[in-house]
Amino acid sequence: MSLIKEQFTRFRKEKSLSEIRNTHTNKDQKEKETSLCASIILGKTKASYTLEAAVVFPIFISLMVTMMLLMRVLSIEYGMHQAMQESAREAAACKKYANYASVCLLTREKIDKKKVPVEFIRGGAPGISFLGSSVTDTDIKLKCTYTIPFPTSFFNKKGLLMQQNVSQRRWVGWNPTMAGEEEKYVYVTPNGTAYHASRNCAYLKPSLRSVPASRLAEERNESGHRYGNCPYCKSKKSKVAVYYVTRYGENYHSKMNCSGLKRSIRSETKEEAIAEGYHACPKCAGE
Repeated sequence: MSLIKEQFTRFRKEKSLSEIRNTHTNKDQKEKETSLCASIILGKTKASYTLEAAVVFPIFISLMVTMMLLMRVLSIEYGMHQAMQESAREAAACKKYANYASVCLLTREKIDKKKVPVEFIRGGAPGISFLGSSVTDTDIKLKCTYTIPFPTSFFNKKGLLMQQNVSQRRWVGWNPTMAGEEEKYVYVTPNGTAYHASRNCAYLKPSLRSVPASRLAEERNESGHRYGNCPYCKSKKSKVAVYYVTRYGENYHSKMNCSGLKRSIRSETKEEAIAEGYHACPKCAGE
């Protein structure tokens, strides 16, 4: 009986040991499977990070380069425009800047004074070209050409070609040679019938005066003619006690604000005035 018990006890111990071994084996196997899955997942995550970095990094670099280039272009362009404009105005007012070389030298001095960031220009200050500029007795036209290289040579080695223009007319005052051109123009009024060679003609500046109705028949203008009835205000002698006439006018008026008394003067060529039916003024344009 004791022998049977011993065998049974030994059997249970062996069985327990085998179960323990199987448990450890299953546990180790599960840990291996878990570590294998984790390594696969981590490998995929690292690969995705690498792919995203490969796509995003060039885009980020491109945006940074674009922003840097934009800031450089705006800074240089603003400073160059200010310097060119000031030099053109100063040269237009001063007689000593009479040739191309003096104006270009003045512009370079203004560029230096304005502290334009020429270090961002290819070649620096000498890299600014004024070819195409012109300086005459009446006009100053400045044309500046320069190249702004990209912050990195990865995109374009040539850079960005810039060109700016400024025009300024010289302060020359009145030119006697223009007198012949002014004589080609005459002055007319919408309600008048004559064209005038001078804007200061007395017919264009009427001296208005009032005349009693009882003396209207005796009044004469500077040409010795009687005054006729105005076609605009249509005066009637029986209803108006006072009339208004001018020294060189041809009609009498019952209203001071009559359109026949207004002088809206405009200039046009003599040929245009004749074509519109105007005749020469006997005082200033008589031929």
